[in-house]
Amino acid sequence: MAIKPPRSRNSQLGLPLLPQRDGHSPFDAGRATSLALLLDRIWWSKGMRCLELGCGRGTASLSLHQRLQASLTLGIDADAGSIRTAKGIQEPGLEFRKADPM
Repeated sequence: MAIKPPRSRNSQLGLPLLPQRDGHSPFDAGRATSLALLLDRIWWSKGMRCLELGCGRGTASLSLHQRLQASLTLGIDADAGSIRTAKGIQEPGLEFRKADPM
């Protein structure tokens, strides 16, 4: 059964809620909406590079990467388990590394 993201401003802005394999989305609707609103207010250009500190499982990094059409997006997190999960996301130009962002 396909999981459909809820109809919201997020999908109109190209920021789908990305379900995990178990069907749950850690990147909840409130955070997705906040990210979409933020991206509407900042300057960006296709091919730019992005850095996300504290990327967790990489869901927001993927959304940023796709929405901004970035050439490279690097997600950094101190939690090894989160980085292992994030590295399961296969997207050209999207990378994840374990490091303490502080």
